[in-house]
Amino acid sequence: MLYEDYTAKLLGLEDVIIKKVWEDESAHHIELELPRRKHICPCCGAETDRIHDYRKQKIKDISAFGKDVYLYLRKRRYVCDGCGKRFYEKKALLNKPPNKLKEDEREKLRIILGLSTRLEQAYFLKNDFLFLMHSPNSEVAEDLLTDWIYRAESSHLPEFRECTRAIHNWGKLILNSFDVPFTNGFTEGCNNKTKVLKRVCYGVRNFPRFRNRILHCAS
Repeated sequence: MLYEDYTAKLLGLEDVIIKKVWEDESAHHIELELPRRKHICPCCGAETDRIHDYRKQKIKDISAFGKDVYLYLRKRRYVCDGCGKRFYEKKALLNKPPNKLKEDEREKLRIILGLSTRLEQAYFLKNDFLFLMHSPNSEVAEDLLTDWIYRAESSHLPEFRECTRAIHNWGKLILNSFDVPFTNGFTEGCNNKTKVLKRVCYGVRNFPRFRNRILHCAS
């Protein structure tokens, strides 16, 4: 326990749980996970702490003592008891809105962003996009979106290429969503549920029976 506490303080990992630490000739390896807590379902808004499964993510950290440092984050995937939605736990610091960060969190974030210019650019682009999504109408949104696309493309970050391409292709329809409250989200959800049901059944030969199964699952 003392060794784990020392490692956490040394690497600035006080907010996570260190499960295992080992070392080889070229690198230090640290297995860790976030403290378990209740999460809000992104689909229905219900609160849940029921874990569905785990995934392990390898992250290269800054070097220490002349060796590379690799973090192995054991991410939980939660499942909502209400709607059945599965989702990963949030890594709060980078996902948290800037206006909700505490003073110590701001300092940690400043240090993290100072390690990578690309990460800093991506962080601010992400927050600016979330801000423009709350535009009161399409005119305001169009001005903000045009500026955002220019900055995203100028950053040359490959992670934003698909996003900017989609906005170029569907920009007018996206802007319409700021003026009208209607979406095809419900229809898309029904289509997705039907496809999932068909896949789980490995296909259904009898259409009336398949129709009844769809109606039963949707009721």
